[in-house]
Amino acid sequence: MKLLAGLGNYSKKYEFSRHNLGFLCIDFIIKNLNLKYKNSFRLKSKIALYKDMVICKPKSFMNVTGTVIKKVIDFYKIELCDFLVILDDLNLEFKRVKFKIKGSSGGHKGLESLIKALKSMDFARIRIGIGRPSDSREFKDYVLSNFTQKELEELNKEVFPKILEGVLIWRKEGLLKAQSFINSN
Repeated sequence: MKLLAGLGNYSKKYEFSRHNLGFLCIDFIIKNLNLKYKNSFRLKSKIALYKDMVICKPKSFMNVTGTVIKKVIDFYKIELCDFLVILDDLNLEFKRVKFKIKGSSGGHKGLESLIKALKSMDFARIRIGIGRPSDSREFKDYVLSNFTQKELEELNKEVFPKILEGVLIWRKEGLLKAQSFINSN
């Protein structure tokens, strides 16, 4: 089994915020694979199954998402080499996508929570750029602000389809092929 998870804040208030980019991408994948979520109260997540892949949307806030995803990993007996997480990244320009096989949190609170809960940095991640604020807003206020309608349209047309294709490559052909595909454009 493989596990694909998105990071975000499970709250209507933050549904279309920049920090919920992982959730938005997971929702796109679920819709385009014609899947439906099932609520797992035991795992505190929304779960969907696609062939040999579990897709997870934790029902938690970003800063404590690690403990929820660890429960899912333990329940399905997922090896860390078969775990891929999708998240936002302030340090990448808007719409730029980067696939990394392992690494530090880079200051991302959701990744920090995952690294702490899993006691490892050895898991793959797809980071999607949200850019930095062009005004004087604090980073916290910026990441919790909503995307514009135009930005959401661009993500749905230009970014999420590529990530979906990369996820399917990862599922069938492994990390290196998916990394090469995602990072080539």
